[in-house]
Amino acid sequence: MTERRTYLDANVLIAAWNGDTDTRAWARAVLDDPQRAFVVAWTW
Repeated sequence: MTERRTYLDANVLIAAWNGDTDTRAWARAVLDDPQRAFVVAWTW
């Protein structure tokens, strides 16, 4: 099975630790999904 490319925004990381219960569960499910390959943007 191919990996799903997922753009990972800093807000997903914040939600995984500081969100309300439902948001935290959703964010952690995304982060823990072994079928995802994360893509990030890096700017200075």
